[in-house]
Amino acid sequence: GGLLAVRLGAVGSASMRERWDALASTLAPNALGLAWFVALLATAGSLYFSEVAGYEPCRLCWYQRIAMYPILVILAVGAARRERAGAVYASALALASCRSGRAWVSRRWAHP
Repeated sequence: GGLLAVRLGAVGSASMRERWDALASTLAPNALGLAWFVALLATAGSLYFSEVAGYEPCRLCWYQRIAMYPILVILAVGAARRERAGAVYASALALASCRSGRAWVSRRWAHP
């Protein structure tokens, strides 16, 4: 919540813009590593829910996983090599994953 407030405040306030710029310049060198950590948590969470907790993933969940699991490897290689290209490839897979999530939501709450 606080990060979003700083970003939204940066649109109209010079002091908030300075805070946002300072935060962005602090995080930028480690952005791929941070993204990798988020992908690691997402992968571990999905595996936990299916393999340990016993939840059966639906078909669209499998599509999301197919797109999400390689992101972990792509971001790890990009972070290790300090190449920004990893972010581009991971973003394409993340968009594919979001597309299947949107399809699931629209099917789940479709109006009769």
